[in-house]
Amino acid sequence: MGELKHIAGLKVITDKAPASLIKLLLKYRRDSIAKIKDDIEKGRYVLFCSSVSEEEKFNLLIQCYDELIRDGYKVELYEDGQKSSIQLFRNWSKTLEEIRKEVEGTDIH
Repeated sequence: MGELKHIAGLKVITDKAPASLIKLLLKYRRDSIAKIKDDIEKGRYVLFCSSVSEEEKFNLLIQCYDELIRDGYKVELYEDGQKSSIQLFRNWSKTLEEIRKEVEGTDIH
């Protein structure tokens, strides 16, 4: 069975799941330690967004990426199943924020 397609995803590139990595990811996920460990070891997304409307979750993905990089983990970002860059994600986040602000500022009668 193939991996579900998501708009944006984050993978940690390692074949081991140290306790420190799992502890960090527990701040962003509500899954069991076993599930998180399995996702890491099998190269699955450890965090993802299924829709562009998930602005808050998308921003958490960027925050998690920054934390993982800061702690020395090798991380890859994906957009529509293709490798992407943090700069593209930051630009996308800024665009989502601008759209949200524009929509909030629209007075609909």
